[in-house]
Amino acid sequence: MNTIQYIGEHSQTFEVQWHTHDYWELVYCTGGEGVFRFENGTVMNYKEGEVVAIPPMELHNNTSIGGFTNIH
Repeated sequence: MNTIQYIGEHSQTFEVQWHTHDYWELVYCTGGEGVFRFENGTVMNYKEGEVVAIPPMELHNNTSIGGFTNIH
Protein backbone atom coordinates (compact mmCIF):
# COMPACT_ATOMS: atom_id res chain seq x y z
CA MET A 1 0.00 0.00 0.00
CA ASN A 2 1.27 3.47 -0.89
CA THR A 3 1.33 6.27 1.62
CA ILE A 4 0.81 10.01 1.19
CA GLN A 5 4.19 11.71 1.63
CA TYR A 6 3.07 15.34 1.65
CA ILE A 7 0.09 17.57 0.90
CA GLY A 8 0.58 21.23 0.13
CA GLU A 9 -1.14 24.20 -1.42
CA HIS A 10 0.30 27.03 -3.48
CA SER A 11 -1.42 30.37 -3.11
CA GLN A 12 -0.88 32.79 -6.02
CA THR A 13 2.43 31.54 -7.45
CA PHE A 14 4.40 32.48 -10.56
CA GLU A 15 7.40 30.13 -10.47
CA VAL A 16 8.49 26.88 -8.85
CA GLN A 17 12.19 26.13 -9.42
CA TRP A 18 13.57 22.92 -10.96
CA HIS A 19 13.24 19.99 -8.54
CA THR A 20 12.45 16.26 -8.19
CA HIS A 21 10.61 14.03 -5.73
CA ASP A 22 11.20 10.38 -4.85
CA TYR A 23 7.45 9.76 -5.15
CA TRP A 24 4.64 10.53 -7.62
CA GLU A 25 3.44 14.14 -7.51
CA LEU A 26 -0.22 14.90 -8.28
CA VAL A 27 -0.99 18.56 -8.94
CA TYR A 28 -4.58 19.83 -9.09
CA CYS A 29 -4.77 23.36 -10.51
CA THR A 30 -7.36 25.31 -8.49
CA GLY A 31 -6.91 28.60 -10.35
CA GLY A 32 -5.09 30.25 -13.23
CA GLU A 33 -2.85 28.42 -15.66
CA GLY A 34 0.79 27.63 -16.22
CA VAL A 35 3.43 25.48 -17.85
CA PHE A 36 5.34 22.47 -16.53
CA ARG A 37 8.73 21.88 -18.16
CA PHE A 38 10.59 18.59 -17.87
CA GLU A 39 14.26 17.70 -18.23
CA ASN A 40 13.58 15.66 -21.40
CA GLY A 41 12.22 18.78 -23.15
CA THR A 42 8.52 18.03 -22.70
CA VAL A 43 6.39 21.14 -22.14
CA MET A 44 2.91 20.71 -20.63
CA ASN A 45 0.40 23.54 -20.47
CA TYR A 46 -2.32 23.26 -17.83
CA LYS A 47 -5.26 25.31 -16.56
CA GLU A 48 -7.77 25.47 -13.73
CA GLY A 49 -9.54 22.16 -13.08
CA GLU A 50 -6.81 19.96 -14.58
CA VAL A 51 -4.63 17.39 -12.83
CA VAL A 52 -0.99 16.68 -13.71
CA ALA A 53 0.74 13.46 -12.56
CA ILE A 54 4.55 13.62 -12.40
CA PRO A 55 6.55 10.38 -11.98
CA PRO A 56 9.22 9.95 -9.30
CA MET A 57 12.65 11.47 -10.01
CA GLU A 58 11.34 13.50 -12.99
CA LEU A 59 13.17 16.86 -12.95
CA HIS A 60 10.58 19.61 -13.53
CA ASN A 61 9.66 23.23 -12.95
CA ASN A 62 6.42 25.18 -13.09
CA THR A 63 5.92 28.74 -14.37
CA SER A 64 3.03 31.07 -15.03
CA ILE A 65 2.76 34.59 -16.43
CA GLY A 66 -0.56 35.35 -14.71
CA GLY A 67 -0.06 33.11 -11.68
CA PHE A 68 -1.62 29.84 -10.55
CA THR A 69 -2.96 28.21 -7.41
CA ASN A 70 -2.90 24.48 -6.75
CA ILE A 71 -3.10 21.57 -4.36
CA HIS A 72 -0.20 19.17 -4.70
